[in-house]
Formats: sequence, structure tokens, C-alpha cells
Amino acid sequence: MQARLSSGWAPWYDMSYTRLVRLPEGSALALMLCDSGASGADAPRCLEEARVDWGPGGQGDVTIRLGAHAYDRSYLQLYLATATCNVSIEVGGGDELLAIVEVVAGCDGTELVLAGSSVWYRVHEVSAAAQTLSFTPIGDGLRSSVVHATQPSKGSALLLPRRVEALPLVPVWAGRRLFFSASSLRPLGAASLAVRSRWRRQRRLLVQSAAASRSDPGDAPRGVGGGAGALRRIRRACGGQDG
Repeated sequence: MQARLSSGWAPWYDMSYTRLVRLPEGSALALMLCDSGASGADAPRCLEEARVDWGPGGQGDVTIRLGAHAYDRSYLQLYLATATCNVSIEVGGGDELLAIVEVVAGCDGTELVLAGSSVWYRVHEVSAAAQTLSFTPIGDGLRSSVVHATQPSKGSALLLPRRVEALPLVPVWAGRRLFFSASSLRPLGAASLAVRSRWRRQRRLLVQSAAASRSDPGDAPRGVGGGAGALRRIRRACGGQDG
């Protein structure tokens, strides 16, 4: 697991659940919901960061509900909601970033903006095209990335905040669902299956670890716990399924 945690796309940036980072390069992809804010103010706001414990000013209407998360960060799901928009975000991490954003309720007048940058003082060249963001880290042996969206940039109907507008970005909102990837685009149905297969694989590992701890508690991975009780708890957490 430690080897898998040293590279690939995942929510490594602990200041925001909606900023995905590729290790070790530090390429960063932010998912921003942009709207007019809870008060309908003239100046639109973009949710540049989203956490459960605190948020920047002007985000009193923002809520986050975390769903399933894999230990190795190969899968995560969460709900992000404002006063007028509620979306589900599913991410399959790793070298092949796969992500689906789906409207749960509302979202009229809300835009999804994909913005590129870097973190941890890593120097990058980031550029935006019709439906792609390209990341080129500066340094020897570092990998470039291209994130593709299923829909081309339509141009924002909102006057975005200056600090957001200055970023390489792709404003996209494709009806009820949007898929984007750091490899190649797939049909939405195939993308959904690929993303959710990451979670099924993690569930199997959890159940197998619990089963091993039941047969021989000394072999159980640290943190899993031991015995049949651990197996029952994991199966309940996984919806009563083994895989």
C-alpha cells in the first residue's frame, strides 16, 4: 500500500476534498462550483476549497457529506451542496484519474469549473484548451498530464472572481453528468463501471483482511482489528456485500 500511496492522482491536498493532486509531481486539479452565492449577490463566488471542518468566508451555505473512501485513496465519493446546487463527486485515483460529477438536485445557474495549478511549491506550466487541461512539471523525470473532459469549454456565463479567472480553466457543465479523465475519454457508462470497480476492489481487500484476522489475529493488518466482529462491521459498512 505504501508504494501505491507514493504516486498517482488522489485527494492528497488536505486543505480541500475537491482538489486532486498527482504525486510526486504536485499537479493539481480543482473542481469548483461557481454561482452567485447564497444571497444572490452581483459578484459570483467559486468554491475553491471544500472541507468538512471549516470553509472560507461567504460559504455558510456549503455542506459536504463524505461517502465511501478507499484506504489507498484509489476511490472516493462525496456530496457537495450549496443553497442552490447539490452534486455527487466520484473519483477513481491512481495514474489513470477517472472522475464523475453528477447533479443530485438544483444547479440551475451554477457552473462547474475545472482549474489547473500546482501545490507544494512545485513549478508547472499549465495550459487550457477547448476541453483539456495540460500539466507540464518542470524538472527531470517528472511526468506530464492531460485531463480530458467529456464536454468542451462553453465559456463562462458568470463573471468569475479575478483570482479564478486568472487560472488555466475549463468551464464545463454538461446537463446532469460530467466525466473527466487524465488518460483517455470513455463513454459515461464505461467510466462509471471503471470508477466503481476501484471501490469494489477495496471492499474485497477489507473483507479478506478481516477474514484473515478471524482465522489468525496475529496476521491481521494493523488497524483492521481482529475476529468475526471486524468482518461483520466491514460487511455492514460495504452494504452487506463481499465484492
